[in-house]
Amino acid sequence: MSDNILQEVNEFTYSLEELNEDGKPKTFKLKGTFQKRDTPNGNGRSYPGPVLEAALNEVKTIVDEGRMLGELDHPADAKIHLDKVSHKITKLEMRPTGEVYGEATVLPTPAGKILEALIRSGVKLGISS
Repeated sequence: MSDNILQEVNEFTYSLEELNEDGKPKTFKLKGTFQKRDTPNGNGRSYPGPVLEAALNEVKTIVDEGRMLGELDHPADAKIHLDKVSHKITKLEMRPTGEVYGEATVLPTPAGKILEALIRSGVKLGISS
């Protein structure tokens, strides 16, 4: 991955799914808008579609291999610390509407349990991408 990282904060609109498939433990999946082209985000920045598409292409393999992880809070150094991981990004795609749609699975880690508790308590979360 390049050193030119898009690092932005957005209000995260999401839906929550509780899944229980074939005896597997219940998991939480977050789905929603991670970013939108030509639309100011929480930091007041906006990006044209080609910039977002290039960023998505750059991380596609990482997402497909299940290696894109996230922390409960925004890491100060823009690096993921495995002891603070709360979720795994399982899907990122640019939709024709210009929305970068994403899905994440909440992991059963200590930080993931906190994230689950916040969600169950109705806390409105944002996302930093």
